[in-house]
Amino acid sequence: MMKFILSLLLLLGASWWFGLFDYFSDLSRLQNDIKILGILGPILYVLIFFVAYLVGLHPGLVWVSGNIWPVPLAILYSNLAGLISGFIVFWLARRFGQEWIHSKLPSRIKRYEKKLENNPAKTLVILRMLMWINVFADLFFGVSKISNRQYVKFSVLVITPLTIIHILVAKYGYMLISGS
Repeated sequence: MMKFILSLLLLLGASWWFGLFDYFSDLSRLQNDIKILGILGPILYVLIFFVAYLVGLHPGLVWVSGNIWPVPLAILYSNLAGLISGFIVFWLARRFGQEWIHSKLPSRIKRYEKKLENNPAKTLVILRMLMWINVFADLFFGVSKISNRQYVKFSVLVITPLTIIHILVAKYGYMLISGS
């Protein structure tokens, strides 16, 4: 855990040192650079989103996206980035961690998981509403017995409206604050 915290601090320090915070706070410069990239702009956004998602820094990208692209495109790109990132982590946890985790679980947790398996909608929706797009939630769902279909269905059902809300609040909140 200490290595993770030190790595995160090193990453943040390097980002500050190389001026990434200044770059991402200059919206007009960012918009111009993304326009120059063309179709690679959204693809790069999804890749950067995935890396940020792994360390929990992706909400800032969602909030900025509404000020970079028109709102419908920001919603599309952010929603796709969140769902793709979550599904990759879900799949990796399902593929490589499920058997190992189940061999380590105490019986009381296995009883809870059985309830989760029988009625996943409630738990999935509540966790998604509380945690939105979150690597720990996707890891949890990946090692659980929730079916792939249920995971995708309920994730899309909850993540999409929450992403829309985040983008609209950030976009119009920024406009109110900046006076534009």
